[in-house]
Amino acid sequence: MIQGKVVAADKYEDLINVWSSVFQEVEIYNQFKEENIYIVLYEGVKEDKPIGAAELKLIGEECYIDRLAVLSEKRNNRNGEFLLRFALDKGFSKGYEKIYTIIQKEQKEIFFRVGFKTTKTDKIKSETIKCEISPDKFYKQCRN
Repeated sequence: MIQGKVVAADKYEDLINVWSSVFQEVEIYNQFKEENIYIVLYEGVKEDKPIGAAELKLIGEECYIDRLAVLSEKRNNRNGEFLLRFALDKGFSKGYEKIYTIIQKEQKEIFFRVGFKTTKTDKIKSETIKCEISPDKFYKQCRN
């Protein structure tokens, strides 16, 4: 059984374990911020094993999905899409009108599948794209 859960500081280590396994840069993750929303994807009935993690991060007035990660052995079972959809639903239920992400161009398939579209900006690196999604676009995609 796979389940998503919004976690507080006491479960932050579960996020770090996933992120360090996927990104191998553990030192940058050691700051829990109360204003952000942290999500862990667990395998097992009793939250036995964290297999995915994501962060909804406030940057100014904008909300970003950041550090979306699923352990390599748990990919290709739609776990990443489940984690992304769960995170978006939590963000929109908190009242955000749009949620953004900045991703590598080769990562766009999963984000576009749930309804993200590119947004114009000149403030990011050429190998990355900034994408956005609104609640109406997200929930419309959920019904399809």
